[in-house]
Amino acid sequence: MAIGLDGMHRATVVGTQMAGLNGGIFNLQLPNTGIGVNYAGEKLNHINGKPRENFVPPVSVNLMEKRWEHTQDPILEAGYQRLHKLTPR
Repeated sequence: MAIGLDGMHRATVVGTQMAGLNGGIFNLQLPNTGIGVNYAGEKLNHINGKPRENFVPPVSVNLMEKRWEHTQDPILEAGYQRLHKLTPR
């Protein structure tokens, strides 16, 4: 969803890097054990052709930065700060 909105220039994506998701996810249940398995079964790309797993939001938030240590929701706060900069006064 985030990559689609970014590709269509319909939103400013704020957040962290993708979690290394490199394709469409499929699942199956192993017949002998009943254990469920999820696996990547197809490659997905951004509209610009870059692999999905390489996507970094335009407003990237590093949750390990010291400035966020006392913030309850760093991503919401970073989004609010970005919006505040774009709002005319």
